[in-house]
Amino acid sequence: MVNGKRLVLKLLWGWAAAVLASWVGSPVLAESLCGELTESNRVGDGRPYASVTLSYIYSGGKRGVRIAVEENDEILLPRKYAGIRRFGFNTAIERPGINLEIKVPREWRRRYKRCDYGAYGRFEVNVGRRIPSLGKPYKQVTPLVMDVYYRGGDLSYDDIMVPNRQKRFFAALMANFTHDGRYYPGACFAAREKPGRCMESTTTTTIEPCTTTTIESTTTSTGGPSSSTTTSIKPVTSTTSMPMTTSTSSAGPVTTTIPTTSSAISSSTSTQVTTTSVAAPACRGEIYKGGLCDLGVPIDDPAYNRPGRRGLALTCEEVVDFCVCTDCANRDPACLVWTIDPAEPYLGIMANANGTARLTVGEACGQLEEIRTYTVTVTDACNGWSDSVVVELGRVTLVVADVSLQKGSGSFAVPVKLVNRYSHVRALGTDICECAGGDDKMTCTGCVVDPTRALNFNCAVAERENGCCSVILYATNPAALIMRGSGTVLDVIYEATEPFDGCSCLRPVNRQVSDRFNASLCACQSPGEICFKSCGDIYPRESPGSSGASCGDNTVDLYDVLEAIDIILGIITPTACQMDHGDVPNGVPPYCGDPPGAPNCGLDGDLDIFDALVIIDMAQGRANCCDYCLFKRIF
Repeated sequence: MVNGKRLVLKLLWGWAAAVLASWVGSPVLAESLCGELTESNRVGDGRPYASVTLSYIYSGGKRGVRIAVEENDEILLPRKYAGIRRFGFNTAIERPGINLEIKVPREWRRRYKRCDYGAYGRFEVNVGRRIPSLGKPYKQVTPLVMDVYYRGGDLSYDDIMVPNRQKRFFAALMANFTHDGRYYPGACFAAREKPGRCMESTTTTTIEPCTTTTIESTTTSTGGPSSSTTTSIKPVTSTTSMPMTTSTSSAGPVTTTIPTTSSAISSSTSTQVTTTSVAAPACRGEIYKGGLCDLGVPIDDPAYNRPGRRGLALTCEEVVDFCVCTDCANRDPACLVWTIDPAEPYLGIMANANGTARLTVGEACGQLEEIRTYTVTVTDACNGWSDSVVVELGRVTLVVADVSLQKGSGSFAVPVKLVNRYSHVRALGTDICECAGGDDKMTCTGCVVDPTRALNFNCAVAERENGCCSVILYATNPAALIMRGSGTVLDVIYEATEPFDGCSCLRPVNRQVSDRFNASLCACQSPGEICFKSCGDIYPRESPGSSGASCGDNTVDLYDVLEAIDIILGIITPTACQMDHGDVPNGVPPYCGDPPGAPNCGLDGDLDIFDALVIIDMAQGRANCCDYCLFKRIF
């Protein structure tokens, strides 16, 4: 069953279509139709993985059909860059590329060629998702809404509910999600059942506040001058149930007052029972780190640093700019209120008219003998949401840098940075561990000192039984110091224990930092992510021992080139994993992207000859857009 949010959207679309139909006098009943994608080639059948809603719309005197597709993120838990990659349907309209007009979000493009969805066959009308390069803004479009019109007249539901040869009405390719604790880079989903009338839901609340008490008295009398009277009272209680239907609006709290009456022999008492339900905010927002503010940036966009998700480490004399991402319709910057708790004279936050705020750390290091924690909060006074960032303040900060690598890479370096703007540093030591205390799936084997900041220093590492990597950086010459500043001081060399898709979070713990007088400096930490990705690795179709969940052999070579050519020629049908790995940024560095040669590192949502050319360059060790866009290699 769809959740409440999906139901509200469906009912609103159906209501709007009905109103429009009454205005133009259309004889067609403007009732929405609903369907579900319940089949999957990777995660099993029988669950509502996504919903499809059809509604009539009107423009310029013509009737069209609005198609809304929404993945069920309660079943398919989204990961980074998650969402629908492609959606397909068939139509009874001849030559749809000429006779259909399809309006899609700007992140999508129309495709009037048959696209394959594995075992669920091909569909002649498709919309494909443009995926930007790493570091570029990405918006998880939920739901995907497209408006379809027939250039020759009105369009009906039956015109787009046409099954393909495999008797499927719709299909979608969705990527980067977790299901039942397992990560999937992609999978195909399909609808075998034809959409039907959307079912409405009514919530009935039964309240039993009304109690009536009847008192029966029995009197026994004994005659005589000293007679006594005994009264026996037997209470009888009856309860009346009153059904009440309540509805909750996102505009604010809803209050329902129910009068009740209790009766006794000679008295009557009236009371009131008041129930109040407070609705959650209709929209939400999240702090991101950066001074260029666009309040329309989606909150699920992973391109920005989200300090609220893992905290922020600062030291003295630092300045940080914040803004917010929000999906609220009212984006007035004047609604945003920024606060710091607890307040300190050396901490200040100033809100700007464009929605940004600047956090300033003053001369605090002379007062810091230990790490202090503060909370920066932004509250949207107009829309009712708030978000917070926990800030750790210390004299120095140890930072594990983010790294992106091709899956199956051998040894690789993870930079460790030191921020010490207040004090010179003579030595440091730390344990680099998985953020949640689990297995980081990596082993440290060595280290390399960065002579730019740590000239005449030595380093040593050791892999511990608990999976952490112990690191020390020191100098035997007492005159050797890491001067005040910021930057990389050493690289820790790692090897993956086994190839895997995904990311590991690394955090420096048990931090010890010495100043020039061998005194301890309180050190904050900032974690980093080591992410393994596959680009161009599409052979074999199923990785050994993967049971079809992944593809490739962690090497891009001639076999991947031949596999790409077979897919392009239609000799074989690509799996969802192959589509995910084979759709690469097109072009030659630095001109990589969509369309081919555009310097945006974008993807075009397809596996074609342009992708094959990039895979050929990778196989031959030449400059290529995979290494340039995903792994930041500069040629």
